[in-house]
Amino acid sequence: MTKFAIGCLIQWYELKIIPEYISSIKGAIAAYSKESVKIDFSVVMGEHLEQFDGTSQEFLIVYHDIIKVINSLNKEGFDVEVRYINNYIHSIADYRREFNERYC
Repeated sequence: MTKFAIGCLIQWYELKIIPEYISSIKGAIAAYSKESVKIDFSVVMGEHLEQFDGTSQEFLIVYHDIIKVINSLNKEGFDVEVRYINNYIHSIADYRREFNERYC
């Protein structure tokens, strides 16, 4: 069976777009079986690009919300891999290189 990989790099402050992105992924995968598509996420939780202006507790809520939204795909039977990156700037170029090394 041919397997496709779909990837996404998410900065923590992009939480609000994740549900929309997941909806578009589901639409794209509808033409294939769930088992033939790998969904890859890298979530950057570091504050190097944008500082969090709330409390540590609020930041943890954002972190857990991201986990909850992405894990909802697992519960629906999608093949999802997630990496959390915490302590440095991780660019789209970094992500594309890593994605290609894993899946190409």
